[in-house]
Formats: sequence, C-alpha cells, structure tokens
Amino acid sequence: MSYAIPGLDPVVTAPDTSAYLRAEPTWPDVRSGLARIVVGYLIIIFGNGLGAFLVLFAIFQGHLFADFNKANGWYKICLIVGMVLLGVINIIAYLFYILSGHWRCILNVPDRCGARWMIFICMIFICMTCIIGGPVLHTTTGYLSGGKEVDIRRLERSIQRGERPELPPGLINLQLTCSVIEALSTVFFLLFLRAVARCFDDTSRTKLVEFYMLFLFFMTGASFVLVFGIPKMLAQPYVLLGLGLGWLICVIGYFALIFAIRACIAENLGAVVSPLDLDPADQSGPATFVPGNTL
Repeated sequence: MSYAIPGLDPVVTAPDTSAYLRAEPTWPDVRSGLARIVVGYLIIIFGNGLGAFLVLFAIFQGHLFADFNKANGWYKICLIVGMVLLGVINIIAYLFYILSGHWRCILNVPDRCGARWMIFICMIFICMTCIIGGPVLHTTTGYLSGGKEVDIRRLERSIQRGERPELPPGLINLQLTCSVIEALSTVFFLLFLRAVARCFDDTSRTKLVEFYMLFLFFMTGASFVLVFGIPKMLAQPYVLLGLGLGWLICVIGYFALIFAIRACIAENLGAVVSPLDLDPADQSGPATFVPGNTL
C-alpha cells in the first residue's frame, strides 16, 4: 500500500510485517511463556482432579465419617495426600507456571497492537485474585456469615426442589466480586491473544479469538440467568448436561486458542527471511520512503 503527499509526490511504503519481525527477536520467548501457562492450567486440572478423587475415595470407601480412629491407615494416607494436593498444587501451578508465563510474555512481547498492555492488565487481575482476592474474601465471608458454616446438603436439597439456595449474608456478593475479577483476567488474556494474532496480520486467528469471546460471554450470561434468575431449571437433567457441555467446550477452546496462537508465532517466524539473504534494496527497515519526481 502507498500514498502520495501533495506537492512532493513521494511514495511511502506501508510497514512490512517481516521487517517488524526481524526487529523483534523475542517472539520465541512469548511462545514459551504461553506454553508455561498451558502447563500450569493442566497441572491445576489434573492435580485437583487427583486430589479430589483421593479425598472422596478415602471418605466413602474408608467410612472416615463413621469412625475416623478405627479406619484403615491407607485410607487416612489417601485423605492426607489428597488434601495436600488440593492445598499445594494450585500454589505451585500459579507461582511457577502461570504467573511466570505471564511475566515472560510481558517482558518479551512487543508494544504493537496493544499486546503488552493487555497481558499486563491480565496479570494485575490474576495477582488480585491470587494474593488479595482469596484471603480477603475468605475472611470477610467469615465475618458476614457470623462464623456459621454453609450447609452443603441443605443447598443440594434446595437446588433439587428448584428453590433459591439460602446462603450467608453477603456471600453471594463476595463470590460475584471474585468471579468478576477472574472473568476480567480471562477477557484481557483473550484480548492479548487477539493482539498477538494482529501483530502477525493473521485475520483467521483474530476472528477465531473473537468468536470464542462471544461464545464465552453467552455461556457466562446463560449461567448467571440460570443460577440467579430461574434456579428451577437447574433441576432438569438436560439443562445441566447442556450447561456442562458448554463449559467443557469453553475449557477445550481456551487451550486450543493458546495452541493456535503458538502455531501462529511459529509459522510466521519460520517464514521470516534472514537479513543476510535479502537484497540491499530490501534492507531498509519497517518503513521506506521513496521520493518521486518533484518540481
């Protein structure tokens, strides 16, 4: 693309993506940071799944509620290992993989298309959720509930009867606050992925991120309406099945998007021509100014 300046009649060549990429050697580190984020979330999923399985297996198979002291020692070990996994695995995954992956992306992603700002804001919300949100919301919830524990069985019976669950005062607002913070971190991370695709002029992957965001907004709104608007619908098996299937698609799509952006980075970096292989006329940088005939 080119345009002329009135009076001088020069030709200004539009910035070339390959020229930008030759001046941005840190894209492989961004790709590595995305890989660490994926590994961190996979550790959380499989670690929490294994921990929950061990805890439930020890409780129901070992009859720990009936008589904990007389229960088999192996069931006690399973209970302890499961609780340790549930308590430690999230900390390890967030500190050593998810946060470090975001930090690597912040340090190495270029400033084009607002990519660095998107991942920076995303990391702020993640830190608010991990460092501030958890302890503050837990402590405040304890005060607002008057030190009373939430009766899980009562909540389950309320949902089965199609009634609105009775929660301690202020608990819903605090949980919504934490959910909004987590949702904002997810939105800005998706905007970061979109910005990375735009840096490579990858229209298809940019549209893919936008489509995923629309589907995610739809699932969030549908879940909000079902839980707080018409809870009687949750007693219907097909509604729960559809809701679970939708969120499963969101989780799988989230990982697929990250892999797609990593593939976008690898493909475009592989197509970049080395400066040593360029003609001298093509080694002029991201933007070239070619003067025309002037009067």
